[in-house]
Amino acid sequence: ADAANLGLWVWNIPGGEERWVTEKWRQLFGFADSEPVTFDRFLEVVHPGDSERVKQVVQHMLEHGGEYEVEYRITRPDGSIRWIATHGRVELDERGKPVLARGVSRDVTKRKIAEEDAGRRREQVELLGRVSLLGEMTASLAHELNQPLAAIVNNATAAMQYIEQGKLDPEQLQEILTDVVGDGRRASDIIH
Repeated sequence: ADAANLGLWVWNIPGGEERWVTEKWRQLFGFADSEPVTFDRFLEVVHPGDSERVKQVVQHMLEHGGEYEVEYRITRPDGSIRWIATHGRVELDERGKPVLARGVSRDVTKRKIAEEDAGRRREQVELLGRVSLLGEMTASLAHELNQPLAAIVNNATAAMQYIEQGKLDPEQLQEILTDVVGDGRRASDIIH
């Protein structure tokens, strides 16, 4: 247990609040060698954001027995935050009452930090993917809109040249304006 940095603890439930803990457990949680380890004192080091969940796990453990597992943060005496994983088992007597709880606690801070880093990287990759997709959509949309707009400008320029030259053929003007209307509708459809 020491080689694996595991803190062991045992709670003789009918015997009272105090738990037996190993030296490694005391080191993990920042308890002094002679300091009594009670549930209330333990809860004092559990991070406020996790204390209610830890209480619920212990309550469930005392009501139903069996194995349990919980991860939570603690605040060490130096103010640093550490993640702890606790695994344990509660034994019940013949009447179904809890009599003994045993468990092991270990520091999983490095794993939690790695998980958080991986989550942030995953979010960054997803964001970059969305930005890239948005860029592709923008380029595609600009290309699709430029075609009918260029055709509208070309047709309008041709119509103006015919008018300036005095070659105003109503059929030709009707054809040019029909093309302008068609290209305008195509641009509108692209936007929709």
